[in-house]
Amino acid sequence: MRDLVVAMASGGKPVKRILMGIGERVFYLANPDRIASVEAGETDPVGFPQENVFEFDEVVFADLCDQWARNRATEPATWQMLRSYSAAP
Repeated sequence: MRDLVVAMASGGKPVKRILMGIGERVFYLANPDRIASVEAGETDPVGFPQENVFEFDEVVFADLCDQWARNRATEPATWQMLRSYSAAP
């Protein structure tokens, strides 16, 4: 099973993604709704800076999504509630 993560996209938008690979300074992530296309090679995962990828937390993710829906912005304090994702076993 691949890891589910929260990533900070441009403008601070929170997105739920699946970890597909690890680069030197980036994590390669895919949209869960498009995983079949990625696995079939029809599209590529997107690289996100490692500092913008976090362990998935449903409650915090929902709060970030609510903030984004209301203001098209998110609070840094909410992001700080998430743990940075670590690829280490």
